[in-house]
Amino acid sequence: MTSMLGAGSADSPEPPAEDDLPALDKEAFVCPRCGVYAHQHWQILGVGEGEVVEVPGRHSYRSMWKEARCSRCSKPSVWRRDQMIYPLARLGAQPHADMPDEVRRLYDEASTVAAVSRRAGAALARAMVERLIKVLDPRAPKGAKLDTRIDRIRGRVSTPLGEMLEVVRYLGNKMLHVEEPDKLG
Repeated sequence: MTSMLGAGSADSPEPPAEDDLPALDKEAFVCPRCGVYAHQHWQILGVGEGEVVEVPGRHSYRSMWKEARCSRCSKPSVWRRDQMIYPLARLGAQPHADMPDEVRRLYDEASTVAAVSRRAGAALARAMVERLIKVLDPRAPKGAKLDTRIDRIRGRVSTPLGEMLEVVRYLGNKMLHVEEPDKLG
């Protein structure tokens, strides 16, 4: 992948491979800000938290904080020791540019929360699908169930998208309606 390093890296059409994911001090990874595999410029941040490293004849201070700045978008990610603190880790692709703002906010929240709680992420993804369907089909009857709303737009979306909407609806419902432990198979 070294041919893709540096400014001007091309967008990657495939999801990042495990070795393309962000990690402390990596020369290049998929930027959590712009979603492009790019070279990262690392620098130590002078934050008051750190550790004293013993060097013969003197003391040396090493910060626990670093910044990686993407060569493609110039936006930083902030790290404390080996954990990325900002932006928050997220699951899923970047939202499409045409996604309505109210839907994008739910999508961003779901993808961020899913990194911590898959159950909460699934519930928010379901809410995002419901909001999207209401935007796409404003004439749907008031109080219509989400599965009915999805069926109403199936002819206007691709088959894979229709199936994906149904999967998100189903999983979101499953996560929201927790069964009693003794009833789980």
